[in-house]
Amino acid sequence: MSMLQITLAVYGFINVVGGVIGFVVAKSPLSLIAGVGFGVAILASAFLSKEKPAIGFRVAGILTFMLVCFWAFRITEVMAQGKSIVMPVGNLGLSILMMGALLYGHFSALRRRKLSPVD
Repeated sequence: MSMLQITLAVYGFINVVGGVIGFVVAKSPLSLIAGVGFGVAILASAFLSKEKPAIGFRVAGILTFMLVCFWAFRITEVMAQGKSIVMPVGNLGLSILMMGALLYGHFSALRRRKLSPVD
């Protein structure tokens, strides 16, 4: 597995654990469903990227973008409620970092393709 695939798998695992923690701490079934759902889908995309990198990384990119949007929205909700924004900001930061890693991998692959001799 490449470093990006490993990073993606760890990110998926973190989402699964976060969903479980959200359920245990806040008694939120939505946290459990969303966290585990997104986490498993991201884990699946990481393993899919071994056989079909274009599809696996694109699916992971779409899921990660959805999480970036969700956490950005969630921060505004939490701020309006007067609660601490530490957890959603941390999750947003992690999602943005993952998106950056996926974009870096994408553009690195494009550059390698340009530099390699034509078959």
